[in-house]
Amino acid sequence: MDLPILSYPPPSRLSRCTLALRTTANIASERIGSFNSWVAEQIKPVFKTTSRRVLQFELAVLAGFGFTFMQIGEWILAIGCWVLIGSILFVKAVAWDGFKAAPISQGFQRFLAVLAALIVMVFLIAITSLRKPDIEPWTNLQKLWQPKSVLLFNAYMVGSYGPTKQITSVDIDISNRPEEAIQNLDLIIKMVSPRRIISISQQPTDAGHCELSGVPLPDSRVVIDGQAGDHLTLDSQDAFMEMNYFFRWHIRCQRISGQGTIRIQLTTTGDAEKDSIQVVGTYERIPSKGSVLVKVKGTIPVGKS
Repeated sequence: MDLPILSYPPPSRLSRCTLALRTTANIASERIGSFNSWVAEQIKPVFKTTSRRVLQFELAVLAGFGFTFMQIGEWILAIGCWVLIGSILFVKAVAWDGFKAAPISQGFQRFLAVLAALIVMVFLIAITSLRKPDIEPWTNLQKLWQPKSVLLFNAYMVGSYGPTKQITSVDIDISNRPEEAIQNLDLIIKMVSPRRIISISQQPTDAGHCELSGVPLPDSRVVIDGQAGDHLTLDSQDAFMEMNYFFRWHIRCQRISGQGTIRIQLTTTGDAEKDSIQVVGTYERIPSKGSVLVKVKGTIPVGKS
């Protein structure tokens, strides 16, 4: 009498994917370990170390390179370092067997390790993205093919000025040298020093018309409770706007004609003789082949008229 052949249900798709992932992670982890063991053997005559110490050194070097790339504006290279760190930690976590003496299962320990590796990578990438200014490219190599600004900025004091002056008037000339006009000029200007701009106006020219508006400070409210149960709310933003108290101003120009100059006159507190003006924004060039977005970022020293 033939014995019946026992049949087992096929593994689920999730089980097959998990097994394939662990197999791939084990292979990658073994290759990383073999490479680190080879490095440890090569440097053994200098000082004794292990493959684990070599791995820790590699992660530290990648972290150092990542933060260095952030300092020099190579944001995409910094993110590449974070992805490498996250990938190494992810592979090690998937191939990890866990602590056998731990009160929780080895599978749950492995899940927590994988989750921690992903959290570290996502956190570092998020920090890098938040630290990157919107006006800067992801890599300095982008500047090689980005259109250069054709605008020229000049700033100089007008009227009387000196250390004893409580206010100073400064003219800013925005000159479009090429024959093609530009459009949608959108700039933010501020003094480099913590000096507020009392007022700003456009001098009459034929180059175009601009809209000028102050950029309010971040809103902050203070609520004071009275003895009779009433409340007094102090709004710093409203108070500063009523006093025309602005540190940054917004300049929007729909169009500046070719070979034209727009002159903006601002009045700032104190003596601006050794100060500078920071300009950040964008505009569109209108060449014969279509409009091109150009970014503006620079510092204009305030000169004497």
